[in-house]
Amino acid sequence: MDWIYVKDQKGIRFDLSNPVVAGGTLTVGLKRSAKSGLYAVNYRAVSDDGHPVTGKFTFTLRLQK
Repeated sequence: MDWIYVKDQKGIRFDLSNPVVAGGTLTVGLKRSAKSGLYAVNYRAVSDDGHPVTGKFTFTLRLQK
């Protein structure tokens, strides 16, 4: 099973359910309530050969007014 969790610095999830796999890309939308700030992403995807791939990274979201 593939999944992505996107959390803010308080640990609140902002990812939408049902990640989408297209080729080698796994994507998920963010809730409209997401605000500018630092987010942590954790993911798991199963490769074509059946091996799970996991990882994590952070990004900064900056919304323009």
